[in-house]
Amino acid sequence: MRGRILRWSLALASPFVLAALVVGAFFFAMTAKFNPPPPDQHYPKPAGALEAQRQDVDYFGKLIAMDKSYSPAARDTGGRVLAALARETKVLDRGHLRVALLRVAALADNGHTSLYSKKPVRAVLLPIRLSALSDGLYVMRAKPENADLLGAKVLKIDGRPIDEVLAALQQLRGGTEA
Repeated sequence: MRGRILRWSLALASPFVLAALVVGAFFFAMTAKFNPPPPDQHYPKPAGALEAQRQDVDYFGKLIAMDKSYSPAARDTGGRVLAALARETKVLDRGHLRVALLRVAALADNGHTSLYSKKPVRAVLLPIRLSALSDGLYVMRAKPENADLLGAKVLKIDGRPIDEVLAALQQLRGGTEA
């Protein structure tokens, strides 16, 4: 009786174990193909800020070379932009370098290719947090000293209409409009 129960248990469990193995192998294969580990960062200590910037640009080029979502034309355009950045003779401040790299990342035109930094991931540049709603852009969070801005609708930034600003920012991300 005990042997029969063991055989039935094995017979019932075998399909589940086999299915788990197949799903695990599929997951491993997909991860290895579509999410490979980043290349090693084997750069010497930079002699200055310009060399550090060039190392950053070079490494970013290696990362996007791994990204399969770029069309051939977009990859070519991104390569030209990165080559121009590598030839740059002046050090760009963090914001300008970041925007240049975001433009290259946006060429992939998908919602997954982006530019990430070490912690903090999201730079805190403003004392407020904005959210886009169906009828406009609103201040949804604010530090105590800016609490009077909560709920305010943003109409302009630096004198530019908000629709114009948002259209310019659209160049910095790919993917669907949603």
